[in-house]
Amino acid sequence: MNRKLKVAIIASGTVIALASGLIMFMTYGALDYTNRCAHIKEKQGIVCDVGDTLSIDDLAYFSNYDERRITGITGGEGEISEDGSSITITKADGFATVYVHAHNKNAPEHTEHGITVMIKST
Repeated sequence: MNRKLKVAIIASGTVIALASGLIMFMTYGALDYTNRCAHIKEKQGIVCDVGDTLSIDDLAYFSNYDERRITGITGGEGEISEDGSSITITKADGFATVYVHAHNKNAPEHTEHGITVMIKST
């Protein structure tokens, strides 16, 4: 076989091997990163009455977290209070968005999610 052809085949094989190694390294890093992050999955169709207290577990499914809390509420005209782990509806009507936060100390990012709650006045 021609010497130039042998060199071209070896060089292209080396480039393919290096590119494959880089792709595998990047894929591993992305999978490792997503597995370390905290995850929040919103529960659908949350309906509550005035006077109800909803815990953070009533609002969403959490996984892979070290810390989680309720960080705020918007909407739902009336009186809704939160203490970090639950919300209490004393006087409200309409829809409210409850913001929850989760964090894993081994992951560089925090996860926040807004969850819509329908409040029925009685």
